[in-house]
Amino acid sequence: MQTFPAFRLNVRAAKLARANLERADLTEAKASGVDFRYANLRDARVVRAMLQDARLDNADLSGADFTEADLTGAVLQDTDIRGTNFSGAKGLTEAQLQVAIGDDDTILPDGLCRPSHWAGATATAS
Repeated sequence: MQTFPAFRLNVRAAKLARANLERADLTEAKASGVDFRYANLRDARVVRAMLQDARLDNADLSGADFTEADLTGAVLQDTDIRGTNFSGAKGLTEAQLQVAIGDDDTILPDGLCRPSHWAGATATAS
């Protein structure tokens, strides 16, 4: 039986604005500079993905898994990250979190604090 290597998405600088990627498996995707504005990534698996400088403003990332993803320079303005897992994520900053919509179920990398305006948020570091 012939086997094939797992496919990994490589879409650098693509336009995926308003795309419905709910529950998509984007594990290890190379998506630097991609336009995901207003996209639905609810419950998506985005583990170890490279999302440097990606536009995620107004996207729905709720419940998604961004474990060990690289979000350096990503735009999260008005992005729904409620219940999203960012464990071990790289490049995520408190400035990005300040403009996103999160809650107590949002899992942050060690050392980052939840913004006080998040629903039910505590300002202590994870």
